Amino acid sequence: MTPVVQPYRYGADPRTSPGGVPLGIGVTGAAVAALAFLVAGVMTIVVHRDGSEQLPDDALIAVLGVLTSVVTGLLLIFALGLILLGQDAGRCAIVWIGVGALPWALVVAIDVGGSAYGDRDLHSDGFVTLSVITGIGCGVGALLGLAAAMISLGIPPGRRWLATRVLARHEPAWGPPAPLVGARRRFTASAVLGITGGAALLVLTPFATESSDGSVPAMITWTIVLVLFVAVPQAFGLWGVRLALRGRRSGANVARAGGVFVVYGLEILMVLGVFDAMAGIQYDDTVLPGPVTIPLAVLFTCVVVLGLVQYVAGLAGLADPRTERFLQSVGAQRVR
Repeated sequence: MTPVVQPYRYGADPRTSPGGVPLGIGVTGAAVAALAFLVAGVMTIVVHRDGSEQLPDDALIAVLGVLTSVVTGLLLIFALGLILLGQDAGRCAIVWIGVGALPWALVVAIDVGGSAYGDRDLHSDGFVTLSVITGIGCGVGALLGLAAAMISLGIPPGRRWLATRVLARHEPAWGPPAPLVGARRRFTASAVLGITGGAALLVLTPFATESSDGSVPAMITWTIVLVLFVAVPQAFGLWGVRLALRGRRSGANVARAGGVFVVYGLEILMVLGVFDAMAGIQYDDTVLPGPVTIPLAVLFTCVVVLGLVQYVAGLAGLADPRTERFLQSVGAQRVR
């Protein structure tokens, strides 16, 4: 028999009444982080642009810096738009974007300042000073902004303001809610896209790089990353959401735990995709020519990125207030 979900209302206890202050802090922090990442991405292009036709030795880290900064900034802006529209998915997405982007905030900031200072013979003193200050400012802004957003939007008071509006919608109050059902579809899509895109990049690597870059030890390492940090956590995510559909809160926690590994595992595979694309530009003695390697690397990397987006969207469905209400109601019935 399908359990009947009783409405869960906030505000019965004055200590749990909704307030918009934590949400405002989180939104402000996310906006500051988005601006910091976008500025860092533009500054990375300016710093590494030396006017020559030859790619610099640190071209790979430059491409990674631009890609990470621009994608992170745009994702944060998109999530902020969802919050302004009253969608709880935007709040959850910012928390998980912060999890994935927090380490890159330091990498990008150090690259901007360090590259300008290292090539100070090619730039004026004023430009080097401006680059170092910009790098430090972007790094501090991104770190503090992401930390404020993750904390403010992750704690109960930050969730409660949006939850009151989401739960106020008139929807059927029985059976698994739409966000939880959608989470299963998104986890499935993430598994297909992430594993397929990662496997395609593994197959492409020996044909796109020099023999030393596609060596057996390197391929074994990439394969371990694909299996342990992508495939296995994806399996736990699918298992967890199946348990959640049965009303078990532990299932949602299993999927969230797997998400930590999936986020970083897919990011590592994105690095492999950028590496393959750069190899297609730099190397001439590869099996596949550059005009073939570059589009394939970009395509497979985009597939991996879509897999990452789908998993974060699934996590947003698990964090939706309607899902929480369903798990609380079914869990209370099990106790009784």
